[in-house]
Amino acid sequence: PAPGSGGAIPSRSDHAMSEEAFDKAMPNEFWREVVDLCAEKASDTLLLAEAFWLMEGYFVRTLGMHRVYNSAFMNMLKDEKNSLYRLTIKNTQEFDRDILKRFVNFMSNPDEETAVAQFGKGDKYFGVATMLATMPGLPMIAHGQIEGFTEKYGMEYKRSYWDETPDRDLIARHEREIFPLLRMRRLFSEVENFYLFDYMQDDGTIDENVFAYCNGQGERRVLVFYNNHWERTLGRIHTSCAFARKTADGKKQLKTTSLANALKIDSSPKNYVIMHEIRSGLWYIFRSEDIASRGFKLALEGYQNKVFIDIMNVHDTEGRYTKLFEIVDSRGIADLDDALLEADQPELYRSLHNAINSLSSIETIQNLSQEEAIQRATIFSEIFFSRLCEIAGSDDTLAASRSDSVRSASSWLKTVLKLLYGTTESDAGIAAATLCNNSSASNSEYQQYRLILLIYSFMRSLVKAFAADELNEEVSRVVKEYRIAKKLTESAVGLSRRNDSHDTKYHVSICAEIAIAWALRQDKLFFDTRRTIDSTLTPNKRAQEICAWAFSDPLMREALNINQYRGTEYFNKERFEAFASLLPAFAWIDSIQEETKERKLKEDPSWKEVAEILKENAIVAGYRTGIMLELMASVAQT
Repeated sequence: PAPGSGGAIPSRSDHAMSEEAFDKAMPNEFWREVVDLCAEKASDTLLLAEAFWLMEGYFVRTLGMHRVYNSAFMNMLKDEKNSLYRLTIKNTQEFDRDILKRFVNFMSNPDEETAVAQFGKGDKYFGVATMLATMPGLPMIAHGQIEGFTEKYGMEYKRSYWDETPDRDLIARHEREIFPLLRMRRLFSEVENFYLFDYMQDDGTIDENVFAYCNGQGERRVLVFYNNHWERTLGRIHTSCAFARKTADGKKQLKTTSLANALKIDSSPKNYVIMHEIRSGLWYIFRSEDIASRGFKLALEGYQNKVFIDIMNVHDTEGRYTKLFEIVDSRGIADLDDALLEADQPELYRSLHNAINSLSSIETIQNLSQEEAIQRATIFSEIFFSRLCEIAGSDDTLAASRSDSVRSASSWLKTVLKLLYGTTESDAGIAAATLCNNSSASNSEYQQYRLILLIYSFMRSLVKAFAADELNEEVSRVVKEYRIAKKLTESAVGLSRRNDSHDTKYHVSICAEIAIAWALRQDKLFFDTRRTIDSTLTPNKRAQEICAWAFSDPLMREALNINQYRGTEYFNKERFEAFASLLPAFAWIDSIQEETKERKLKEDPSWKEVAEILKENAIVAGYRTGIMLELMASVAQT
């Protein structure tokens, strides 16, 4: 440096060279020579520069560094100088978009305060972290950033000096929100499909606090929004900000593009675009013509971010998506396939929802006696059975036979409900004792297990309703095709949410899956000609046949979480024990006949013996299916 500009370091000032002497000694830019020499002699070397603040463009454009730390990302977003950072991006892409992919973006480094000290641990931190993961270039995560450490960590440190514990909640949120984006970096790292948008408010002004951009690779596109400000906002994006595009003669032209073009949206008539927003997990459907003409309108809360992936064009040849679009009216959809099915068969799913709601509210519905509530649930269930059988049945000449089967199934369900919701020990008490293995089960346990019995009884009634027209062979297919099992399981889990225990919800989900799989079995092996449980089988033989069936039935295999590990097939311990424990209760339900008048049904004690045989041998088998089948085959001979 020239004299007096040595930065208060005497050795620099005392031995400084004049500019003329320096230029004579080094006529060429040193780092430019280094870059050129590396390109010639070591082409696989990555040159990463720590540039002076706001000189990142010079180091990349003039000196030719491969990567440069982008301190503006951290400083401007921290201070919410959002218009300045948007201007930085705009200026860069108007000069050369390729520079953006050379930036190394970061939220902290050894010279700065930690990320949580600068951005906190809330929505602002995760909004900026979302930009870190989705902007072109290279994201750099600082030491201890994910763990939430607050000690400023110098590069000369051999160890940490503060005894800090990783923040498990912060780590978990990274795992939910940031890590999935980092696994998709190939969609964000390049600039060929990167477009920045102005977020236009209704009054025509630009909200500079909102970063809206899209990117992608191949045919895939992703759309990102982040509001780096505390205030809620509402706006629309339509046309991209200007960017430089090189012509064939090497010159540059400033171009813009529409959002529809950037996302490769086909705006032809009858076309719709489907998007999956990963923060909420919801799907959205839009008319393609609307996005092409008016753009994309979105509200953002303070420091909220939204990331839309799986952006797909669909051509509505059958009118399914038009129906769905009219039903949802820009609202998010939890399950797209479910929503399409409900749009196709609105009456069927309305009757299913009515049946589920009426069954789950027998004790809570107002202005109806319990007997009236049971009658109401039976009627709604019969309507659903009838509609599903009508959809599955192909021969209209057998409609009367199907109607008889539906009425018989509904009558049986009504008998079961009267027993389940009885008021004496001989009625409902037997269900609690059977399921909970003791007569002193708590009320919450009884409610939880009775919910499983309701699901089982409902599905067994459905099987009975399909008895006509050889539909009994079709029931499993129809239940799967129309996602009946999924909706019943989701309803059971939803009803269990009144209990704050995560374990309870998990247990209800498992038991519901098992109940549905067992209810849909083809029961020739387990039932005699009167369709009551075959009492001639010994407990050992019955246990062996149940085990062989469970390990071969696709639905039950899924319910038992049968899996492969290092070439050996295993079944899940908790799920299998739940299955075995539920068998006596299921057998009690199956033993109920329509003509049952007395109110003193008892469960068959042999089924408890079957359950114990299954659980004991599962332990010996180490929960390996092959060994379990061998053990049960041997047990059946004794």
